[in-house]
Amino acid sequence: VTTDPAQEAGLLELAGESATIAARYEAGEAFLRRAIAIHRALGDRPAVARATAALGRTLLEGSHTPAARAVLEPAAAELADLADHPDGVALFSQLARMLFIADDYVEAVEVADQVLAVAERNDLVRVIADTLVTKGSALDFLGRSHEGWGLVEAGRRLAETNGLESVALRARNNLCWFLGEDDPRGAMEASQGALELSRRLGERHRLCILLQNLASAALHAGEWDAALAELEAALEEDFEALDRVSLLGNVHAIRAARGEPTDA
Repeated sequence: VTTDPAQEAGLLELAGESATIAARYEAGEAFLRRAIAIHRALGDRPAVARATAALGRTLLEGSHTPAARAVLEPAAAELADLADHPDGVALFSQLARMLFIADDYVEAVEVADQVLAVAERNDLVRVIADTLVTKGSALDFLGRSHEGWGLVEAGRRLAETNGLESVALRARNNLCWFLGEDDPRGAMEASQGALELSRRLGERHRLCILLQNLASAALHAGEWDAALAELEAALEEDFEALDRVSLLGNVHAIRAARGEPTDA
């Protein structure tokens, strides 16, 4: 136990990020909001930016996009003078990601470009790789699929080269989604490989999303058994309610496609 407020805030940030990786979003949010409050009381604005970026990421992973917007947009306005600071860059990178998830694709690309320019000058490799994934994903939804996929793949390679496995996993997840209807069997194969990595890293928040991608691909490919087995095994784990609802929805969709009764 520490009595130093700055150390306490740092420990709360670590706890918040660990909770998010374990798909404990409510706990992660609570830890990070406490960290932000301490950083504010200490007048440490870069630390506020860093912890707010982490909070935004937690809210996005937990599918709370409006809440993430309510956190990230005011913080970006308040801390705009930190846009060239590494902690400020991290904040704006999460802002770009939020805009992409919120379907604001054009603005997401614009913010991502600003982030990439600063991150390149400062050699912030993690931010570069993650923001390439965000920008490429947004471009895909703007109909610029070849360019978008290329950027996501570039982000994946950069992440893997530098040992940034969680960023590489996010890139793999998005690439699995892109394959989707065009190559559902390829998407299933890619999803299964990414699932193995997610389990090895202990990233349960990404595991749930990958399972949903696997189920979607299985529905298109007619390869239901393997996906259903993965989903039912995951339901034996202790996921939060929102994730369980998503997993159950996919189980019901596959059973319905097979003409089987579902447990409503």
